[in-house]
Amino acid sequence: MNYQSYTVDDFLQDDDFVRWVLRPDAPSDQYWLTVAHCSPEVADTLAQAAERVRQLAETEHQPVDPRIVAEVWSRIEAQTAPRQRVYSLGRSLWVAAAACVVLVGFGVYGWFTRQAPTPSLVIQQQYENKTAKPVWHQLPDSSWVSLAPGSAMKYTESPGTNSRNVRLTGEAYFDVRRDTARPFRVTAGPTLTQVLGTSFWVKMKPAARAVEVDVLSGKVSVGEAERAPAGASKPQSVLLLPNQRALYSTENRTLTTGLVNNPVTLAGAESTQTFTDVPIADIMARLSRLYGIPIQIQGNGLRSCTFTGDLNQISFFQKLQLVCRSVGARYRVEQTVVRIEGGRCNKIVMPGQ
Repeated sequence: MNYQSYTVDDFLQDDDFVRWVLRPDAPSDQYWLTVAHCSPEVADTLAQAAERVRQLAETEHQPVDPRIVAEVWSRIEAQTAPRQRVYSLGRSLWVAAAACVVLVGFGVYGWFTRQAPTPSLVIQQQYENKTAKPVWHQLPDSSWVSLAPGSAMKYTESPGTNSRNVRLTGEAYFDVRRDTARPFRVTAGPTLTQVLGTSFWVKMKPAARAVEVDVLSGKVSVGEAERAPAGASKPQSVLLLPNQRALYSTENRTLTTGLVNNPVTLAGAESTQTFTDVPIADIMARLSRLYGIPIQIQGNGLRSCTFTGDLNQISFFQKLQLVCRSVGARYRVEQTVVRIEGGRCNKIVMPGQ
């Protein structure tokens, strides 16, 4: 296999690579360390892809054993570290090249003989919603999906590939059962969404020539499903957190990030939101923890201002608007960050006080 043209996204779609990062063993170590040793230009991409897999795994509170991670990557660093000894061209170069070929040969042979497929049942299920309301389905892996009206999907699970694959047309909400050894992948048009266990929306929007992914919990990786043609640029995949959104334009092949329309509170976050003369900075810090959304106050003028009022039973953006209005400030959203600007500390009594 030639990995020199592989991107991080390509490695994320390689079941053997994902399996090695999450469940390394002697044959897979031999194979991938040989790849890193004989193709140093691939080593950086390999390391970035492995880090992305670990980030997804850590989100589900089942991180990869750090001792395994440290051991594997210390070996990669040793294999790819710059050599201090300088070799002259000639016989030494040919000997080194021959040794690399032998290493690759044994590595590939050991890998593919170990990976020889055994007869197994491929699970395939097709779902279609012809009704006027969302329909819930439990998938063979015990995940749940709410299929929007007029939507359809195909679920494929092959034990030999260690992955769960969905091809979606339309819109669906997924509540994925956590399985760190088997990534859950949703292909919608030209986009590929990958998770280990989380809840999220995938919405195809033909009229807008776009695909939207909204994350409710966990981490989700979003990128293009297919490798870019030779010479064509490919947008970098993005890693989404709760209450974040990715919008892929099928027209110009770009990925942009932002916040979902109606952010929800994170599980386990504090919920009391009644304040009496509480500094604006403290309120924004609490809202940031409650929704997992970074909120930045521009300048120091507002930090000492206080707010009194009840923010319960209203949406995230309504809370921002109410607090900002009390001090004459304004907020704006830049990608996945909220910025508070302007305002002054002139106390305004809010309705209901």
